[in-house]
Amino acid sequence: MPIPSYQMIMTPMLDLLTSGQVYTIGELIERMAEHFGLTPEERRVLIPSGTFPLFNNRVHWCKTYLKQAGLLEQPQRGKVRITPRGREALRHNPAGINLEVLEGYTESRNSGSVPARPR
Repeated sequence: MPIPSYQMIMTPMLDLLTSGQVYTIGELIERMAEHFGLTPEERRVLIPSGTFPLFNNRVHWCKTYLKQAGLLEQPQRGKVRITPRGREALRHNPAGINLEVLEGYTESRNSGSVPARPR
């Protein structure tokens, strides 16, 4: 299986967080890698600069976009949990969450702080 894009990670990440548990980013990376069945070799693939694992990078981008849209919050540094808005987004978007869905949230469009899309 190819390494999933950050958009492909959005729905499974929110689904995992519906448990109400607070996860560290490291725990999210591990759980998402398990969800997608990534091999150790796939987990070792680095971003083009060679400085960081590609999958970890994509989980971080996923978290950034979901947080920017108000679907996730960070109660402490490095910890993440779903918001009521995140639960609502899952209910109203049974086909899944992606950038098109996130564009419907004011914070994503108008904050000026949404990062450029990763390649």
